[in-house]
Amino acid sequence: MTTPIHPSGTPSPYEDERLGIMESAAARTLRAAADEVPGVRTRSCRIIAGPNADTNQVTVHLGVQASLSTPDLTVLADEVRRHVKESADLSLGLDVAAVDIHITDLADPPGRSEEESGR
Repeated sequence: MTTPIHPSGTPSPYEDERLGIMESAAARTLRAAADEVPGVRTRSCRIIAGPNADTNQVTVHLGVQASLSTPDLTVLADEVRRHVKESADLSLGLDVAAVDIHITDLADPPGRSEEESGR
């Protein structure tokens, strides 16, 4: 059984529901999972309920910053997807239909000087 997700600040719409999770709490957990991937810093996370009301499937939209030195952004996005899906399943019991990754920025990792980055 999957865990239903509720928009922040709203009560559960299900009368017989015993457990649910607020979107903001779930988003924090999924952001932390994405941030475990080296070179990634999550900027935003939005969890959207699936179109089918009979299931508890969700889609996760992440905005992330990647390191300038990332050789392949596609590989990085796939790794973030794996981390997020695994965390959603194991930590939250969420059934994730998709994880959409939007790379919103490329930057040097914290503490790296301009001299080290070759500028």
